[in-house]
Amino acid sequence: MTEKFDLIIVGSGPGGICAALSAKKGSKSHLILEKGRKIMQGIIDTYPKGKKVYPTIPKGYEGLFPVPEIKPPEEKIPVELYIEQVQALASESRLNIHFNEEFQEIMGTYPDYLVKTNKGSYLAQNIILAFGSNIPNDLGIYGEAKTVRRNIENGEDYIGINVLVIGGGNAAADVVCSLSKIKRQAKDDNTSVYWAHIKETFEINTDTARDLGEEILLGGHIKILQKAVPKIGEVDAEGIDRLYIHQTTSPSLGNDLYTYQGMSFPMKNVIACIGTHGPSAIFDTLNLQQIT
Repeated sequence: MTEKFDLIIVGSGPGGICAALSAKKGSKSHLILEKGRKIMQGIIDTYPKGKKVYPTIPKGYEGLFPVPEIKPPEEKIPVELYIEQVQALASESRLNIHFNEEFQEIMGTYPDYLVKTNKGSYLAQNIILAFGSNIPNDLGIYGEAKTVRRNIENGEDYIGINVLVIGGGNAAADVVCSLSKIKRQAKDDNTSVYWAHIKETFEINTDTARDLGEEILLGGHIKILQKAVPKIGEVDAEGIDRLYIHQTTSPSLGNDLYTYQGMSFPMKNVIACIGTHGPSAIFDTLNLQQIT
């Protein structure tokens, strides 16, 4: 913790990359802290596959595009192609980025801030919080359930086991489809991907529905659990945390007794794709005022 940066930027999305490029142009030392594995990890995880992107500027702004190097082409291009272009630009520009490092806390006052992460602490004169508004929701149940948004790492780890995916949107559908394909190609015919949603209907777009239907027709082992409610985990006889999912409740048996029909999964086999929220809670923790 010897070097003091002119600017620390939290997040490597479009805003964070623009800030770093501007700092470099101004001969200011900078450091980007990115909790993901890649530049624009949040967009990689949350944008639908093939979504087209195009140049936009803040409402009321009448000047040229503020940082032209990061401007998307006028013709709409898939988000994957745009991300590749920005990643190449960051590499060529030799931006200073730390990956897999999660921001935790800010201490001190201007011009002597201390930024703490899960890996260390850094001194900075200025800080830009550029982590966007797509922060994963918490499942709200203890255990080893993995919370993801759209992409899942190491899908091969789920070969040979029954896996539960929670969520009723495009992100969950993408994960279900990917896991089913991995299992099918590995000839894993003895286990399934269970897809649970608290509602009766799932909300996915046409392209995602087509991919899902194709996977099922190709022999994917996908089992759908509608109106499935996750309940707080239990610990089995072997000491493994488990998540209980119940679907139906019987009429009262009297004396406040009910019977449930459901399934129980090891927490480590559970993947939650339950949406995102904005950064308000983080701002509140930092005692920052949010103006919208």
